[in-house]
Amino acid sequence: RLKDAGIRLIFTTGNHDYGGMDAGDYERAYFGLLDPVDRDPDSLSYTSIVKDTVFFAMDDNAVHQGGEGEFSSATMQWLEDTLARYKGRNIVFLSHHNVLFGYRTDVASSNLIQNEELASLLKKYDVRLAMTGHAHFQYILEKDGLWEILSGMPFSGGHLVGNLAVGGDRAVYYAEPIDFASYGNNISERLEELDRESTLDMKSVISQLLDQEGLSGSQKKQ
Repeated sequence: RLKDAGIRLIFTTGNHDYGGMDAGDYERAYFGLLDPVDRDPDSLSYTSIVKDTVFFAMDDNAVHQGGEGEFSSATMQWLEDTLARYKGRNIVFLSHHNVLFGYRTDVASSNLIQNEELASLLKKYDVRLAMTGHAHFQYILEKDGLWEILSGMPFSGGHLVGNLAVGGDRAVYYAEPIDFASYGNNISERLEELDRESTLDMKSVISQLLDQEGLSGSQKKQ
């Protein structure tokens, strides 16, 4: 419906996307919705151009599908070659895992894309904005002229959706809560129901894992 309404779609692979499919299944399911300009032959990374802004939508799960974010050496080379071609344009870097958040700290280091040269590469080609996810909250940080916006996820916390406007030499970003009332009167009840289902499912999975390890009674409870 979004595509039929003329709304451009640009999205990246996330760490849960390979639960029921492989990269080929993902491409067949979703790339028909997209308008890629450049494609990385080594991953599901691509570029999309909206007006004068070039979006690099990067697949950081190609090395460890569903695990920590990382680009292969071939994808890093494709990224540099393509960045060089678009140098001087407005560029927005998109990835699921983070570029700056957790760098050289013990906090949330698994959130970080495991290519240490990535931030330097982006700055080399004058990229000033990276929009990333994985964390379930909104967060903005800056290092040496490179800004990173963690866009969070609508289902958690304040149920926020981010809005980005890019023009000239500046960008404006703000987040606002979803107006659930506009989706129907029972949306709050449905969210609570989904939350209960998620909790019960997690308890069931953990219980099965403990059973497989032969734990029962007080050991299992502990």
